Amino acid sequence: MGHFGGMHRQHPFSVAKESPPPLRSFNVRGFHLHFTFVNRNQTSHSTSGSSIHRHQKT
Repeated sequence: MGHFGGMHRQHPFSVAKESPPPLRSFNVRGFHLHFTFVNRNQTSHSTSGSSIHRHQKT
């Protein structure tokens, strides 16, 4: 309970409890959008997609 107390002091329990669900949904949606965009980019422009991917990796 002591550990929880510290967290409770930072932000209300209600906010902390309501924060996870929306954030998780947003994260998944964002990731899905990004993944779709990358896939589409690679499919539409194989050379461009490869170049961008290589640049990101480096």
